[in-house]
Amino acid sequence: MSSIHRKLGLGTAQFGMAYGVTNRSGRVKRHELDEIITTADRYGIEVFDTAPAYDQSEAVLGEYASSRKGMRIVTKTPHFNAPEATVADLDLLRSTFEQSVKHLQVDSVHGLLLHNGANLLRPDSHLLWAGLEALKSENKVRRIGVSVYTPEELMGILDSFPIDIVQLPASILDQRFGRCGLIKQLSEAGVEIHVRSAFLQGVLLSDPSTLGEYFNPLKPHLMSLREAAADAGMSMLQMTLNYVLHMREIGTALVGVDGVAQFQEILDSVDDEFQVDTDWERWAVNDTCWINPGEWKL
Repeated sequence: MSSIHRKLGLGTAQFGMAYGVTNRSGRVKRHELDEIITTADRYGIEVFDTAPAYDQSEAVLGEYASSRKGMRIVTKTPHFNAPEATVADLDLLRSTFEQSVKHLQVDSVHGLLLHNGANLLRPDSHLLWAGLEALKSENKVRRIGVSVYTPEELMGILDSFPIDIVQLPASILDQRFGRCGLIKQLSEAGVEIHVRSAFLQGVLLSDPSTLGEYFNPLKPHLMSLREAAADAGMSMLQMTLNYVLHMREIGTALVGVDGVAQFQEILDSVDDEFQVDTDWERWAVNDTCWINPGEWKL
């Protein structure tokens, strides 16, 4: 165990549903959950990311959260789809949060994120922010913020709202937030940064030849990256995981697991001395149709 292990956080979508384009095993089996949580404790992993949208995830996590001190749970709001924020959105935000803490069997959570950060870019979005601030002032939430998908979205939010926690995508292929300076800006402002999609829902860990036709234009790039990892004496898991873990400014790198064996493999791949002689920017992909799962046409 090392200080780098503590930067890992567990994404719990697979605790409550079959999640991920490469997921073949469905939900985490209930008999494995005890060992996953115990192993997380042993390695000093505290952050658990969940959401009402993840089916039974909050309820499953709640079976452990009430009896374990030190868990830093981050959950999310619903998606708000109307063209402008309303008082009804504010009511839904609070009622959904109250249901979340009931499922989680806790009185408060570490973080509450707007599941779709773009909801703060709608007219009258100050109503939603006021709802988040109210929960924080009541000591039901320690940090409030957003989950975002694009740098442009985040920049618009930062212009108007003093978020103190953010979840954003980053991987060897998806370097958008770092290259434009936003990760540094967030860190300097004291915003807690959680990174997701280090493995692009498993695409980066898959043999490119096994991916569907949609990924055909990307496959030569993925093959070159695998060759670079092999030349460095690393697996793709080691390369992709340690790339995000060693981003100095981030607080937590979220990973999802489908069972104990996969979780242990991830833990064993953490490398305190991670160094690769490569120009990381050469691996960046700018076209979001490859790096944003929301745009995948599968």
